[in-house]
Amino acid sequence: LTLWALRVGDISGDVAIGDDRVFVATDLGVLYSLNLAGPERIAWQYRAGGAIRGTPLLTPAAVLFGANDGTVYALDRATGRLAWSYRTNSSEERANQFFSTPEAAAGKVYVGGADRYLYCLDEGTGRLRWKHRLGDWVRSKPVVIGSKVYVATLDGNVTALADAGSSARVLWTRGVTGHQILADLAGSATGLLVSTSDLFLYSLSPTSGEVQWQHSLLEAAQIDGETSQR
Repeated sequence: LTLWALRVGDISGDVAIGDDRVFVATDLGVLYSLNLAGPERIAWQYRAGGAIRGTPLLTPAAVLFGANDGTVYALDRATGRLAWSYRTNSSEERANQFFSTPEAAAGKVYVGGADRYLYCLDEGTGRLRWKHRLGDWVRSKPVVIGSKVYVATLDGNVTALADAGSSARVLWTRGVTGHQILADLAGSATGLLVSTSDLFLYSLSPTSGEVQWQHSLLEAAQIDGETSQR
């Protein structure tokens, strides 16, 4: 049963739902806040300076996202007014999606970019606290476990960083796979979950980066025309 439908344009990421609203980021660079119920569908809309290819992050007060103009935006969740923006002054013309989905924790926002940096911004003001250069583009949403930030890059590496306030310190880097890591990271103090583009799921130790286990997400694969069990 379809309750309603609204054409907003092409969507590259997932929608976010909260407070009886659905938040939709579009390739046209417009972020919509849509009412799930009632006759008025569009609560507000905001046009960014570039395509928004990713999933917006909802915090209690704000909607956070990055756009392909190299800018991270924070909008008031209720009204859509711009709370702050941070422009990286970086670009990567080859990137279809410049920013990862942001992660917020302990008053900070962490977001990775196709310029090979992980950015740490103040959640209230958007002020840059630090940025850390990595080995490749960051497409996966970072994850924060305790006082550590974990970030994956397209070259198949996962890096653990300690947030020192005004800088970041590398704790370890693990080469997990020879394939790209595109999916968002997830985990807890007992394991960091990494899904790779060759359809394996890995659990890494958050302390050391050692592989605790790996599991194929396919029962079999076609290799040179022959079926190989995984």
